[in-house]
Amino acid sequence: LTTCGNHTKSINQMDYDKPKCVFPQMSYLQEIYDDDPTVTFIMPFRPVKDWVKSIANWRNIRERLTKCSLPGLPRGRGGKDNELVYWYGRHVQNIRQFAENHPGMSLVEFSIYNPLAGEYLESVFPDKLVKAEYWGQHNQKNNKQKRKHHWPKITK
Repeated sequence: LTTCGNHTKSINQMDYDKPKCVFPQMSYLQEIYDDDPTVTFIMPFRPVKDWVKSIANWRNIRERLTKCSLPGLPRGRGGKDNELVYWYGRHVQNIRQFAENHPGMSLVEFSIYNPLAGEYLESVFPDKLVKAEYWGQHNQKNNKQKRKHHWPKITK
Protein backbone atom coordinates (compact mmCIF):
# COMPACT_ATOMS: atom_id res chain seq x y z
CA LEU A 1 0.00 0.00 0.00
CA THR A 2 2.86 2.39 0.63
CA THR A 3 3.74 2.45 -3.06
CA CYS A 4 0.19 3.67 -3.79
CA GLY A 5 0.69 6.80 -1.71
CA ASN A 6 0.85 7.66 1.96
CA HIS A 7 -2.91 8.05 2.32
CA THR A 8 -4.02 4.78 0.74
CA LYS A 9 -6.13 2.72 3.14
CA SER A 10 -7.57 0.10 0.85
CA ILE A 11 -7.19 -1.50 -2.55
CA ASN A 12 -10.19 -3.38 -3.89
CA GLN A 13 -10.81 -5.48 -6.97
CA MET A 14 -7.14 -5.68 -7.87
CA ASP A 15 -7.42 -8.10 -10.78
CA TYR A 16 -6.75 -7.02 -14.33
CA ASP A 17 -6.56 -9.12 -17.46
CA LYS A 18 -5.38 -6.80 -20.23
CA PRO A 19 -2.81 -7.05 -21.70
CA LYS A 20 -1.99 -9.96 -19.38
CA CYS A 21 -3.75 -11.56 -16.43
CA VAL A 22 -2.82 -10.08 -13.09
CA PHE A 23 -4.52 -11.07 -9.86
CA PRO A 24 -2.16 -9.50 -7.28
CA GLN A 25 -4.14 -10.90 -4.34
CA MET A 26 -3.05 -14.34 -5.55
CA SER A 27 0.19 -13.92 -7.45
CA TYR A 28 1.76 -11.14 -5.38
CA LEU A 29 0.59 -11.83 -1.85
CA GLN A 30 4.17 -11.89 -0.54
CA GLU A 31 4.95 -8.56 -2.21
CA ILE A 32 1.80 -7.00 -0.76
CA TYR A 33 2.80 -8.25 2.67
CA ASP A 34 6.41 -7.05 2.23
CA ASP A 35 5.08 -3.61 1.34
CA ASP A 36 2.90 -3.49 4.47
CA PRO A 37 3.30 -6.30 7.03
CA THR A 38 0.18 -5.06 8.85
CA VAL A 39 -2.04 -5.54 5.80
CA THR A 40 -5.60 -6.78 6.31
CA PHE A 41 -6.88 -9.30 3.79
CA ILE A 42 -10.68 -9.54 3.57
CA MET A 43 -12.05 -12.86 2.35
CA PRO A 44 -15.81 -12.94 1.75
CA PHE A 45 -17.42 -16.37 1.50
CA ARG A 46 -20.44 -18.00 -0.03
CA PRO A 47 -21.12 -21.69 -0.58
CA VAL A 48 -18.72 -22.85 -3.30
CA LYS A 49 -21.54 -23.99 -5.60
CA ASP A 50 -23.04 -20.50 -5.41
CA TRP A 51 -19.61 -19.02 -6.16
CA VAL A 52 -19.23 -21.23 -9.25
CA LYS A 53 -22.73 -20.21 -10.40
CA SER A 54 -21.76 -16.56 -9.93
CA ILE A 55 -18.59 -17.08 -11.98
CA ALA A 56 -20.66 -18.71 -14.74
CA ASN A 57 -23.16 -15.83 -14.78
CA TRP A 58 -20.96 -12.78 -14.34
CA ARG A 59 -19.98 -11.39 -17.73
CA ASN A 60 -17.02 -13.28 -19.15
CA ILE A 61 -15.09 -13.95 -15.95
CA ARG A 62 -14.98 -17.71 -16.44
CA GLU A 63 -13.52 -17.27 -19.92
CA ARG A 64 -11.02 -14.76 -18.54
CA LEU A 65 -9.94 -17.18 -15.80
CA THR A 66 -9.34 -20.00 -18.28
CA LYS A 67 -7.08 -17.71 -20.33
CA CYS A 68 -4.97 -16.79 -17.31
CA SER A 69 -2.18 -18.68 -15.62
CA LEU A 70 -2.88 -18.21 -11.93
CA PRO A 71 -1.49 -19.92 -8.84
CA GLY A 72 -3.26 -23.29 -8.75
CA LEU A 73 -5.19 -22.65 -11.98
CA PRO A 74 -3.01 -23.11 -15.06
CA ARG A 75 -4.00 -21.62 -18.41
CA GLY A 76 -6.78 -23.67 -20.00
CA ARG A 77 -8.23 -24.89 -16.67
CA GLY A 78 -11.40 -23.64 -14.99
CA GLY A 79 -13.84 -24.49 -17.74
CA LYS A 80 -15.27 -27.33 -15.65
CA ASP A 81 -17.07 -26.71 -12.36
CA ASN A 82 -14.95 -29.23 -10.46
CA GLU A 83 -11.76 -27.41 -11.56
CA LEU A 84 -13.08 -24.14 -10.12
CA VAL A 85 -14.26 -25.84 -6.90
CA TYR A 86 -10.80 -27.32 -6.35
CA TRP A 87 -9.05 -24.04 -7.16
CA TYR A 88 -11.34 -22.06 -4.83
CA GLY A 89 -10.62 -24.44 -1.96
CA ARG A 90 -6.86 -24.32 -2.54
CA HIS A 91 -6.93 -20.51 -2.73
CA VAL A 92 -8.70 -20.30 0.63
CA GLN A 93 -6.20 -22.75 2.17
CA ASN A 94 -3.26 -20.78 0.73
CA ILE A 95 -4.53 -17.47 2.11
CA ARG A 96 -5.18 -18.97 5.55
CA GLN A 97 -1.73 -20.59 5.62
CA PHE A 98 -0.08 -17.36 4.51
CA ALA A 99 -1.85 -15.40 7.26
CA GLU A 100 -0.85 -18.02 9.84
CA ASN A 101 2.79 -17.79 8.74
CA HIS A 102 2.75 -13.97 8.78
CA PRO A 103 1.39 -12.88 12.17
CA GLY A 104 1.47 -9.16 11.35
CA MET A 105 -1.15 -9.72 8.69
CA SER A 106 -4.83 -9.76 9.60
CA LEU A 107 -7.31 -12.05 7.88
CA VAL A 108 -11.02 -11.19 8.05
CA GLU A 109 -13.40 -13.88 6.83
CA PHE A 110 -17.18 -13.59 6.65
CA SER A 111 -20.21 -15.00 4.86
CA ILE A 112 -21.80 -12.69 2.33
CA TYR A 113 -25.13 -14.35 3.15
CA ASN A 114 -24.99 -13.35 6.80
CA PRO A 115 -27.61 -10.61 7.27
CA LEU A 116 -25.29 -9.02 9.85
CA ALA A 117 -22.25 -8.94 7.54
CA GLY A 118 -22.31 -5.14 7.37
CA GLU A 119 -22.40 -4.78 11.13
CA TYR A 120 -19.60 -7.32 11.46
CA LEU A 121 -17.37 -5.48 8.99
CA GLU A 122 -18.08 -2.17 10.70
CA SER A 123 -17.06 -3.69 14.05
CA VAL A 124 -13.82 -5.09 12.59
CA PHE A 125 -12.78 -1.72 11.18
CA PRO A 126 -13.25 0.72 14.08
CA ASP A 127 -11.92 3.72 12.14
CA LYS A 128 -15.37 3.83 10.49
CA LEU A 129 -14.06 3.57 6.94
CA VAL A 130 -16.57 0.74 6.56
CA LYS A 131 -20.14 1.38 7.58
CA ALA A 132 -22.80 -1.30 7.89
CA GLU A 133 -25.11 0.43 5.42
CA TYR A 134 -22.47 0.22 2.68
CA TRP A 135 -22.74 -3.55 2.69
CA GLY A 136 -25.19 -5.36 0.43
CA GLN A 137 -25.55 -7.27 -2.80
CA HIS A 138 -25.32 -4.77 -5.61
CA ASN A 139 -24.28 -6.77 -8.64
CA GLN A 140 -27.09 -9.31 -8.94
CA LYS A 141 -27.84 -10.27 -12.51
CA ASN A 142 -31.09 -8.68 -13.64
CA ASN A 143 -31.33 -6.69 -10.43
CA LYS A 144 -33.91 -4.00 -11.14
CA GLN A 145 -33.50 -2.26 -7.78
CA LYS A 146 -31.25 0.74 -7.62
CA ARG A 147 -28.50 0.86 -5.07
CA LYS A 148 -29.42 2.50 -1.83
CA HIS A 149 -25.79 3.31 -1.07
CA HIS A 150 -22.66 3.55 -3.12
CA TRP A 151 -19.30 2.30 -1.90
CA PRO A 152 -17.40 5.27 -0.53
CA LYS A 153 -14.07 6.40 -1.78
CA ILE A 154 -11.74 5.63 1.09
CA THR A 155 -9.39 8.45 1.86
CA LYS A 156 -7.55 9.65 4.91
